[in-house]
Amino acid sequence: MEKMALNWTLIAQIVMFVAAMGILSRLLFRPMLEVFAKRETMTDQPYEEAEKLRGEAAEARKQVDIRLAAVRKDTDALRAELIGNASSEERDIVGEARQNAVEIAGNARADLEATVAEARQSLETEAEELAESLANKLLEIDR
Repeated sequence: MEKMALNWTLIAQIVMFVAAMGILSRLLFRPMLEVFAKRETMTDQPYEEAEKLRGEAAEARKQVDIRLAAVRKDTDALRAELIGNASSEERDIVGEARQNAVEIAGNARADLEATVAEARQSLETEAEELAESLANKLLEIDR
């Protein structure tokens, strides 16, 4: 019977082990495994989000580079157009300034010639008056 008692104890131990495993599984192992899974999710999620954000940042950078290239192209075209317009305006302004300078010089020359003619006329009149006065004085001295 002793052999039998050993078998009953073994069976009782197995039953108690299975019962303990069931209870421990429900009360300890499942919650612990859930905590471990949540912890793993919480640690892996930031890395996944960081990778996602890196990808989005790289895409955004590509878009910015594309826009920047387009803006540079537009500004270069605008700059060339403005330089062309400025050169054209410069030529027009310089041409007008030259024409104004020629007109001013012509007017100054005409004024100078008129002043010189007037001064000559005045000097001729004065010279005649002086010559006449000198002749009168010389003639008075001789008499």
